[in-house]
Amino acid sequence: MQVLHLINLCAARFGALACTAGGDDLFDDPSETQPCRVRDHANKTVLTPAAMRRMVGALLIMYRHIHLLAVCERVRPQGFLAPISKYHYEASTDLYNLLCMHISLPVGARLTYRHDFPGMYNHVSQVVYFHNSRYSRTTRHPLADLPNAPAVHVLPAIHELYPEIPIRYEEDRFDPNRPDGWYWLLLAGRVYLVSPKPRVHYSDNVADLLKLYIDATQK
Repeated sequence: MQVLHLINLCAARFGALACTAGGDDLFDDPSETQPCRVRDHANKTVLTPAAMRRMVGALLIMYRHIHLLAVCERVRPQGFLAPISKYHYEASTDLYNLLCMHISLPVGARLTYRHDFPGMYNHVSQVVYFHNSRYSRTTRHPLADLPNAPAVHVLPAIHELYPEIPIRYEEDRFDPNRPDGWYWLLLAGRVYLVSPKPRVHYSDNVADLLKLYIDATQK
């Protein structure tokens, strides 16, 4: 609740600034402001459309995280072992490295980067190294340890087994309140499974989420 209150305060302050014209004492970053075109405020500045777009995007991502935390349903332990072989494990190495980069980013980092450097975004690695120039690949848990490994270590191999479940990221176009099939949601530090009902499911063990999908689709 304290985090939500802080985000609400930031949103309220942004709303006030977005409809205000002021001087250098209020808007002290020339890269984010432009001259006001209203005749009565000719000597004042206002936020640029780019600055407002960036902030609206950041607020959207933050509220999306809060909403998912509020509505997600925890899945009870299933004691399920996904049939991951060494072939699935090896074939998913590239996806593992990709998901590690996504899950290590700060909240809203990729969307904000695309606003800050329009037309220059090509790969998530740009955002990763922008925030952490010393980033290095995380050693993956060995195959034998996957049943107890964090979700990012297991999900790539599961995706090899069930490629029909797409993986979406925090800034993708999705609405967890509307039916849109099954899909994984990989956010900063968390992995959800969204069902067609729609319902957002969460477990520390991603295999438990997979069991939910298998049970529902085999009925």
